Amino acid sequence: MKHDKPTNRGQIAVTAFVASAVLIVAVGAAIYFTQKEDSKAVSAGKSSVAMKMAEQALSRAIWKVEERIQNWDTLMAGAQIDGYKNDQKYVEGDGEYCIDIAMANATNLPGDDDRASKVVITATGRDKDKTDLRVLKAVYKNENEKPDWVIYVLNDKTHKRQKRGNLCKQVSKKSAFLNIKSGFYEYANALAESVIPSVQASSSKSSSDDDDNYEFDEDQMRGVHWGPICVLGSWKMKNGHGRYWLPYPRKFATESITGRDTNPSPPNTDGEEWWSYSDEVPSAPTMNYDYYKYIAQHAGADSNGNTVYAGGGEYHTLGDGSSCIPSHSRRKGCNEDKNEDDENDHHWLINRVDTAASPRCYFFDNVNCKITGNTFINGIVIARNATVFIREGKRSHANGQFTVTVPNKAWREYGAIDTAASGEYPGDAGYQHVQTTPYTFDSTNAVTVKGIIWADKKVYLKGGACVYGIIVVGKNFQFDGGGSAQVFYDNTLTIKATDVSLEMDTYNEVRGSWPSALN
Repeated sequence: MKHDKPTNRGQIAVTAFVASAVLIVAVGAAIYFTQKEDSKAVSAGKSSVAMKMAEQALSRAIWKVEERIQNWDTLMAGAQIDGYKNDQKYVEGDGEYCIDIAMANATNLPGDDDRASKVVITATGRDKDKTDLRVLKAVYKNENEKPDWVIYVLNDKTHKRQKRGNLCKQVSKKSAFLNIKSGFYEYANALAESVIPSVQASSSKSSSDDDDNYEFDEDQMRGVHWGPICVLGSWKMKNGHGRYWLPYPRKFATESITGRDTNPSPPNTDGEEWWSYSDEVPSAPTMNYDYYKYIAQHAGADSNGNTVYAGGGEYHTLGDGSSCIPSHSRRKGCNEDKNEDDENDHHWLINRVDTAASPRCYFFDNVNCKITGNTFINGIVIARNATVFIREGKRSHANGQFTVTVPNKAWREYGAIDTAASGEYPGDAGYQHVQTTPYTFDSTNAVTVKGIIWADKKVYLKGGACVYGIIVVGKNFQFDGGGSAQVFYDNTLTIKATDVSLEMDTYNEVRGSWPSALN
């Protein structure tokens, strides 16, 4: 009997069918996931374009604010610049952007207790298909107008900060959903610096520029409080008496700090007291001499007739008035500041008491200013191509006795000595805290000058002179080492400058929308 062999053709067919089904599913899944990845890539690409547009918008905004001082003045007057108030769309490459720049106020910068000299920039970018949107909000301060230092020594140099601030700050949960980590800053800064040249204090030295190395005796700094000292060029710190090695205030220089820095490879810092070859040195302040000269000559009012200094103004130059003393021989035997403090052999003497409520603008043009007697000067003292000298003698006038608010970051100047104890420096209330109650200038340290001192040559404080404000000096700042002169930083002061230098304060990505008028 013959038996046929069993066939497996049915099994092969089933297997083939199953394999085909699996292949179809696999291919379908591959196509699906490929499409998903392509969609993600497209979405990421659009998001990247939108962010790039927002970054470009922020770069353009920085350039516009720094372009000319008139733009800054417009913003500080509460107005806005055409094309930079979300009223114009800029198209570039695969995307577009719009910009809003406004003076900081309670609406656009709530919760900030110091909005002076700040602008808020809102930069909105999107891709060309209008499907993805990114919004950046950045706050910038004009460091030329709002000093963060108590003494600045120019050394006849110019300097523009290479880095305008931290890349990013902690993001508020209420206003932002993303903290940008990288990318923008280098791009924005590169564009801004390509438009506004950066001139660094020169590190080269020849035999003819010895004066570029600023000397500051150790014992001179014991009376400097609440703000840092900035020096352009190198700083030769001396300890001539072998008595003081004061770890305050903070010290910044664009070149070396002899007496602190022993490392030949810059930049260097101890992280508490001193920074050499530092990008942290703010841009050099610039003085609008024409602005202040006009005010001094026109009873405290500017060219628009607006009263800037309620106490009026005084303009002095060589031979102008009975108080001007052109030579030693006409001093009737007085021997004060005969040599180094009388460079041009002439002075305008001030023996005046201003009121605290009515600051005055004093402008000394090519004539030295000497402040004498039991005096209280309130306002601004400018000595163009000249020296400001405050004579010896303890001040005790009642107008120079008042209370002030200690800057809330004054503790930064005392990092090397600050502990949980209070009273380690004026206004100290413990570790990294300052007193919230007013600080009093009383009869023991009555203020001589309240406000700004700007001298192109030298500022010399002798004896019990006390300044509450800021000091800018072209070449040399000097204390009388045997006296008890003091300088306290006033963080409320501003300077009318000739240009703008923006320093980043905060930078966040925030939720936003495209202006309907620009669709």
